[in-house]
Amino acid sequence: MVADVVKTVATALVDRPLGKKGLELSQKMAAQATSSMVASWDADDGICPPWPWGPTPWWHWGPYPEPWKEGPLPDPWKGIRSAEQVELAHVLARLSGFTMSREFNANLKYLATEVATLAATKLAADFEDCGTVPRKPFPKPKSVG
Repeated sequence: MVADVVKTVATALVDRPLGKKGLELSQKMAAQATSSMVASWDADDGICPPWPWGPTPWWHWGPYPEPWKEGPLPDPWKGIRSAEQVELAHVLARLSGFTMSREFNANLKYLATEVATLAATKLAADFEDCGTVPRKPFPKPKSVG
């Protein structure tokens, strides 16, 4: 799970070399997790008993919304790129606590620090130049007469 989230965060990083480091770290984490999972697998562990009624096709589980038909919702706020990078750095720092490997823990914290350091150099300027404008005033009520 952590490797998958690291991969998602790495693709969202603005700094391409850091994104590449994140993807490589994600691959290492996934490889180790997969090998550990296969090594400890026991078919007779009783965790997943057989279903008495057989597998159910996915379309029998109920109606699902179809967001690909409706499109994304409009976002009225403009993003502040460096602030978003700080959020991603925070995610990486929090993920470091989910791994049992000292190596992955240190690598995730290092990557988070690098992302936050780069974002910090631009943070104040990005907030100043965010481009938001005052909202339009509420319309005046129509007179009753």
